[in-house]
Amino acid sequence: SAAEAREVFSALSALSEDALRKRFNPSEMTALAIYPEIWSRGDPEEETLGYLFEYFETLRGFFQQATEEQMGVLVWAT
Repeated sequence: SAAEAREVFSALSALSEDALRKRFNPSEMTALAIYPEIWSRGDPEEETLGYLFEYFETLRGFFQQATEEQMGVLVWAT
């Protein structure tokens, strides 16, 4: 629903880059097989954390747009 999308956007907006950096644990993410399973490749600071930040901003922007347009979001996981 639009209200749920707004809640997700609010939660994502509250997360700072510093907070994400502190919670970033490549070895645990690899052990848990968290998609896209790239967490142990290369330099975590250079490659994987940058990847995470890039797509986090994309996700936040998506929910911002849904919120501004008062739309819900359908999540499909396979």
